[in-house]
Amino acid sequence: MSTVGMIVARSGSTRAPGKALLDLAGKPVIWHMMRIARQITGVDELLLATTTSPGDDALVSVAESNGMRVFRGHPENVLDRVHAAAVASGARTLVYIGGDCPLLDPSIISAAIVEFRKLGCDYVSNYDPPTYPGGMDVNVIRFDALDKAFKQAIAPSQRIHAFSYLTFHPEEFSVTNFAQAEDVSTYHWSLDYPEDIEFLRLVYARLYRADSVIHMADVLRLVREDPAVRAEHERLIKPKVPHAFLSSPGMMNDINADIRHLCGLVDDAIRARDYAAATRCYSEIQRIATKLNS
Repeated sequence: MSTVGMIVARSGSTRAPGKALLDLAGKPVIWHMMRIARQITGVDELLLATTTSPGDDALVSVAESNGMRVFRGHPENVLDRVHAAAVASGARTLVYIGGDCPLLDPSIISAAIVEFRKLGCDYVSNYDPPTYPGGMDVNVIRFDALDKAFKQAIAPSQRIHAFSYLTFHPEEFSVTNFAQAEDVSTYHWSLDYPEDIEFLRLVYARLYRADSVIHMADVLRLVREDPAVRAEHERLIKPKVPHAFLSSPGMMNDINADIRHLCGLVDDAIRARDYAAATRCYSEIQRIATKLNS
């Protein structure tokens, strides 16, 4: 039963274009993500899942020059891309590794894989509610659950965000939240915006070593003891949210677009007298509204 670790990255980010290739301690961010991924235990194979866009040729070059397999798929719909990559690699379990998380602690992902196997569930994440810093994302999913989301998702954002369908349909899956005692979920450690890179560079300048990985405890200690790092860190702190998907303004815009799209599908279905399709769309709108009100 193959467990595939999948680094998901592209160069075409609208919020921080080319972020995966930004310099961090003399190497591109994507290089560091590959180094981190190789420290995760419980993974049978690693690959880079990027897009078919020519702009991502540079990511492919970095991966191939470092001996990592590459899959190229849909430029926007991450669910479609990771599903196709999972099919191509024969994955029965997928470990999703965000390409913009250079402070990801591989020991946390390794522990989540152990928890996933012990519980025998469909999906383990640390999103609902979040307790880890942003950028310390946990996503371990059984292929059958990913496949169901791929076949059932009708809201556009549920194809853009690979695990959004599971968030809005929890009763269809066995889902476990991977939490810790100390809630530091307002800490923003991922590379989402251009201003994030300065904090990451400061942390790497203090903690990066060629012969070891950076652990979450090291970063927590640094932001509490180093005034310069603490000042950059405090500038990036986010509000507390009930679910990690709701922490991003971009995600909220996507959800609003979902509702408009689904209303359009209802109009089409009613004109075609396909009332079952209309009912399904209404149900999806209700799910979204309920989640936003929770």
